[in-house]
Amino acid sequence: MGKHFGTGVILATGFIHMFPGAIFSLTDPCLPPLFRSYAAFAGLFAMLAALIFHLVEFVATQNIPDSTGAALADVPISCSTVLGTDRAPPCSHSESTNLGHGHGHDHEHGHCHAHTTLFAEEGAAARRISTYLLEVGIALHSVLVGLALGTAEGAEFVSLLAALCFHQFFEGIALGSRIAELQYSARWMPIANALAYAITTPIGTALGVVFRSVYRARSPVTLIVQGALDAVSAGILIYTALVNLMAQEFAQKSFKALPRGSKGLYMGSLYLGAMAMSIIGIWA
Repeated sequence: MGKHFGTGVILATGFIHMFPGAIFSLTDPCLPPLFRSYAAFAGLFAMLAALIFHLVEFVATQNIPDSTGAALADVPISCSTVLGTDRAPPCSHSESTNLGHGHGHDHEHGHCHAHTTLFAEEGAAARRISTYLLEVGIALHSVLVGLALGTAEGAEFVSLLAALCFHQFFEGIALGSRIAELQYSARWMPIANALAYAITTPIGTALGVVFRSVYRARSPVTLIVQGALDAVSAGILIYTALVNLMAQEFAQKSFKALPRGSKGLYMGSLYLGAMAMSIIGIWA
């Protein structure tokens, strides 16, 4: 439930918290004529971010099946060797004899298992890459909201702080549930991933406090930089939520095999996460 709730949070963060702000900044009357003459810069930057992240994922996962397949091409027909483990016993000669076409069947059996291993490894690698890309998008967004908090004053600061506490908490659930699913070779890696998210908003807040005296919310440079970053973050989060999280999670055979009540519960968690983050959009 927490995982699917987090997916809804990420989706709403992109659509509700980031993209409208990008449109607002990149269509401001204070901008140069180039930006006033083309009202679709926010959509352009978001689309480019999604395309670039798609390309990064494609390139990063492209060599996984090939390199693993090459390593398995000359492996003996023993099932245990193909699987890379000694838990499965090799096919016996008596089985081959009884089947009449023993060698052919034995090769077929190993071939099937090899592909299963390839798909499992490719899926794990793709999930790891998509999680790291998701963290990049959330971290970028967290720095921006921290910057907004650091430059806020008076009653605006209090209301914004309260809203951002819930905002970052929900995003933490979204990212943390994905980090917890990964397999790590070292114990410090998940801790480092969690800390990387935890410090981004304080860093942004500190930068806002430092540059508060020179920060001008309506200056052309501020509007362009903030709008572009908001749009890029929105593109990353929307792409990740729709493609890597929703499309993959709900298309898995394991999800389709769940009881109807469980499916409804997880779908409801997705919608509840999107609704909660959309409501927070009233204040932050």
